[in-house]
Amino acid sequence: TDASGKYLVAHLPQGAYQVAISGVPAGTVNTYDENSGTTAPDGVTTVTLADGDAHLTADFGIRGSGTVGDTVWFDTDGDGVKDAAEPGMGGVTVTVSWPAVNGQPAGSVVRTTAADGTYSVTGIPAVDVTVTVDTTTFPAGTELVSETHGGTVDGTATFPLAAGATDDAFDFGLRGTGSIGDRVWVDTNSDGFQ
Repeated sequence: TDASGKYLVAHLPQGAYQVAISGVPAGTVNTYDENSGTTAPDGVTTVTLADGDAHLTADFGIRGSGTVGDTVWFDTDGDGVKDAAEPGMGGVTVTVSWPAVNGQPAGSVVRTTAADGTYSVTGIPAVDVTVTVDTTTFPAGTELVSETHGGTVDGTATFPLAAGATDDAFDFGLRGTGSIGDRVWVDTNSDGFQ
């Protein structure tokens, strides 16, 4: 195949042919071949040519086999770990992106977290994956306080994804921006004033 994925074998006599792909990048799976129908694609297509036929639909689809995701949540204690009682934050926009690698194009997928704060993106090749949360979609009065796979809490985490791996540790914790407090004192003369 050329850089755009096209191929052509010309000057064939009539007869039956089998077209099969090989040499696909590691960490990919077949998603389409012309003969697959309702069965899983296997990267093989059978074509019968009559004299002078041109069969130009022997196409194949592949995609990455990795998955990333998990949760945006309200990190009540700010420890960076989602505890059972800490709720997920729905409606937050998350972008999962990756660079071009091994002949596969760069990709970018936008998700909105479900009501329980979860998100997931599949079809990712073996590459360094970047997940970014859109801070403008946080609920009012919250801010980012923790993230996994990131040294700096900046809303962007990058981590290598192995071929066919699932990484459910791209998590982001939010906390409230308000504060309550002051002082408890001994009211020695019981007048209610400090």
